[in-house]
Amino acid sequence: MKNKGKSFFNLSLFWVSLKSNYLSFLIVAFGNALLLFVVILILSSLTINVTRQSMTNLFNNASMERQIKEGAVSLYLSYDEGIIAYNEVMPTLGDSVPLLYDNFITVMKLNNGEYDTALNLIKTTYDGLYNSSLNTGTTEEEKHVYAKEGTIGLIEIFLPLFNLDSSQSEILPVFIDDFLDSYSANKSGSNSDLVKSSIKETIKTYLSENVALDESEINIVLSGVDDILLETDETKFDERARVTIDSIIDEIAKEQISYFTIDVPTEILLDGYINNKDAYTNNEIIEGDIGYKDKLYIEVLSSIMGTVFEDNYYLEALPTFTVEYLTNERGIPYYLDSNNEEVLIEDIKDRDKLVKVKDGMGKKANILEKQYKEILTGSAYTEKELNEAKADSKEFYNLGHDFVYDFLIDYVKNTSVYYDEESKAVNEEALVSKVGEDLKTYAEPLIKNMFDLESISDLTKDKYGLDGNELLGKVNDYAISSISVYKVEYKACLEKEYDERTSLLVSLVKASDTLTDQLPEDIYVKLYDLSSRNLYGLVIGGMFFSMAGLLLPIVYTILTSNSLVCTEVENGSLAFTLSSPIKRTTIIMTKAIYQLLAITLMFVILFLFGLCAREISIACGGDDFVSSFSIMDLCLYTLGAYLVTVAISGICFLASTIFNKTKYSIGVGGGLSIFFLVSSILGLFGLDAMPLALRIDSMNFFNYFTIIRLFDVQAVMDGNVIFYYKLIGLVLIALITYISSFIIFKKKDLPL
Repeated sequence: MKNKGKSFFNLSLFWVSLKSNYLSFLIVAFGNALLLFVVILILSSLTINVTRQSMTNLFNNASMERQIKEGAVSLYLSYDEGIIAYNEVMPTLGDSVPLLYDNFITVMKLNNGEYDTALNLIKTTYDGLYNSSLNTGTTEEEKHVYAKEGTIGLIEIFLPLFNLDSSQSEILPVFIDDFLDSYSANKSGSNSDLVKSSIKETIKTYLSENVALDESEINIVLSGVDDILLETDETKFDERARVTIDSIIDEIAKEQISYFTIDVPTEILLDGYINNKDAYTNNEIIEGDIGYKDKLYIEVLSSIMGTVFEDNYYLEALPTFTVEYLTNERGIPYYLDSNNEEVLIEDIKDRDKLVKVKDGMGKKANILEKQYKEILTGSAYTEKELNEAKADSKEFYNLGHDFVYDFLIDYVKNTSVYYDEESKAVNEEALVSKVGEDLKTYAEPLIKNMFDLESISDLTKDKYGLDGNELLGKVNDYAISSISVYKVEYKACLEKEYDERTSLLVSLVKASDTLTDQLPEDIYVKLYDLSSRNLYGLVIGGMFFSMAGLLLPIVYTILTSNSLVCTEVENGSLAFTLSSPIKRTTIIMTKAIYQLLAITLMFVILFLFGLCAREISIACGGDDFVSSFSIMDLCLYTLGAYLVTVAISGICFLASTIFNKTKYSIGVGGGLSIFFLVSSILGLFGLDAMPLALRIDSMNFFNYFTIIRLFDVQAVMDGNVIFYYKLIGLVLIALITYISSFIIFKKKDLPL
């Protein structure tokens, strides 16, 4: 008996506790399990994920539609402008680059004195011819003309003996003509001074006769000649020539066609010319079936269009924000004056004049409105945000470059398909068809990425409510409609006298508009949030396991904890037990073990019923449960609810050991438990697990007053390990309360 009295567990006491509470245990355990069973079966018949998938499809479709439409307009513009530039701009640039380079090198050599010997010989020849005409009785002007023509004639005879480029052979007679004019006017001048006074006129005359440049473009070249003449360091001649040619070509390109706002990569043409002058001049086919110069033209245009793609996506890549004020179609905020006319707000100092839209009706900022973020929000984009947008947009350089490069290769091979050389008109129908065809190669990986698929054929109506091939087939329709809208809107913008870039952006926004773009930001976010929610997890985990499914176990725990200790103290039956050779420690630990085992068995039964219901649902066609309600999810939900119940049982058990009256025991232990449950019910609407459309953030206040929220349902759905860390809090509550119960019961004075 002595050894028995020192034991921590007494089977007889355990059996008494079981007989006293088994009926309530069975009712609660199987009743709660049956409720879960029915809930799961009902959910499986509702196919909630079909509705969620439909909403997901809506947003995915809208996102894809917008990207395809933006891509269609961008490709159409790049292809159309690429054809125009290839035919109308590149020939001028392609002819100008080698001519400018050769001429600038010649200018630098002349200015540097490298040709002084030749210039002196020319002057000597001129003087000889001039003096030989002294007795002809002619005027000074006639003598000059005679001597000049004779000198030039002699030089032209001997030109073939010198290894000169064709451009040098062509420009030399023109230069000598101007040089001798300067020499005749100033025979005491140095060669350098004579070169400077004559070379610009030579360049002007030569370009006017040999290159299709107008007067303003020739003036740009002449300003570059001034820069060249300033260079005295011979080692920097080539670098100076390149820099000057690059700036000249950029200006000429902008003069030729207005959308050339991007710097022209002149080095492609210049390096190509220097590396193989004959192939460049004759457009020889070096490899493949495209001429050498044609390939250089294509690479230049592809690089330009790639940069255009990058620049246009930069605005798209900037973080969005909610526009809560009136803006016009250009994205500029405005207010109406007394005459009901728009007054633009383009200075942050005038923010007080902004007109707020109705609450909840603000929309997500488009690329036009992002340009006015500082006025619309009061703060500009940070340097970090700008740099991140630039980094994100760089990938679109390669995208634009590759599309345009492949198209122009096709264009050069099949020019007549896309361009009528007689009328100089682009074949719009063929071009739009090509855009739609090329976009399919872009859309396919886009669709696979959106739905996380290995193949487009995996997107089926049975599983997703969409057919991948049908979706891919819509690409051409999107392309045709967006390009059509763009043309109409662009023309309308020009008629409103918008500048070309603004016209392009306004038209692009309107052409790529989708249904979801028209939704107020608040509604859009709530609907999108709903489409991404695991509604099975919300109902089963958030509503049953952390709320409704805890009600019966908590009531059972309140009553059982009270009956195990406090009731026996109050009715005196515990005095009889203590009269036996059983220690207080044995009594209290046996009762605690019974309660914990009963709770454990209760949740094992709950888990098994839930598992059976899940498998039956899947077998009956509820495939949604395979991914949305996994066995691991069920395990974690059960574990969380179990530890919540254990922690609450510890609180109730502690109250039962502290008080000698059941009304106090139930009042404190039961009151706290019900308070926790009610707080969790109210706080449910403030949880992150609750969809935004139903969430009331201020209700989250109640979650700070309940230990039930240490069971984080959202963490289970997200697969976040914080779920386990929060459970440690429940374990600690259980340990502290049960250990405290043992100590208090062992030391308390009992009314015997």
